[in-house]
Amino acid sequence: MRKTVCISDAHIKHLKSREQNLLCSFIEAIKADTATLIMVGDIFDFWVGFKDVVYREYIPILNKFLELKESGTEIIYLEGNHDFHMGDFFTDIPLSARVLKDRLEMEFDGRKALIEHGDRVDTKDYGYILLRWFLRTSLVNSIAGIIPPSLLLRFARRLSHTSRNYLGKRHHQGEILKRFAMKKWNEGYDIVILGHSHSPEFIYDNGRNKLYINLGDWLEHFTYLEYCNGDFNLKKFTGS
Repeated sequence: MRKTVCISDAHIKHLKSREQNLLCSFIEAIKADTATLIMVGDIFDFWVGFKDVVYREYIPILNKFLELKESGTEIIYLEGNHDFHMGDFFTDIPLSARVLKDRLEMEFDGRKALIEHGDRVDTKDYGYILLRWFLRTSLVNSIAGIIPPSLLLRFARRLSHTSRNYLGKRHHQGEILKRFAMKKWNEGYDIVILGHSHSPEFIYDNGRNKLYINLGDWLEHFTYLEYCNGDFNLKKFTGS
């Protein structure tokens, strides 16, 4: 039986980075038996898509995504806080992925699931909420479209470094995500899948048959979620 696989937070930056190399190996390993790949944000350390070009630094993993698509795998991309305005490569030809800005609702064998990156969960972080809204406006997309990709990427790396230092101090992030998941359980969701915190978690409420999964990351943990034959498993990829 073909699988559904979820990944998040690879934060790929460089052409020959460990994260990119391992993720390419991972895509090759799952290609034969994966029905759906759901990428739950921040696969790239920065991505604002262009109409006619892609970033040179990401060509290896983009080629692997194309191979996966050609093998018959459905690709779903949920935008994170580092990748948005995905552009023609993802939304149209050649990849024709299903791109979602906020969340995905689906069912796993009749169980209602909510999947999203997780950066919108802390509703008291007003500064970030405003920044998130601004970065996703058509104005920013238009401005980004006329800046040379190499210059835009250089600027984004500085911004990303600042963002990572800021988030690193927010040790309560995992607890906020966990409380959010349990709130969604009470609203009728059976399964909540998030990323963003970079800390893999697998919490099962046996009494209510509810499940919360945080996907972890590909910077330290190299974790991914696999669903097959009615079972969810949070696994670690060690390379081929």
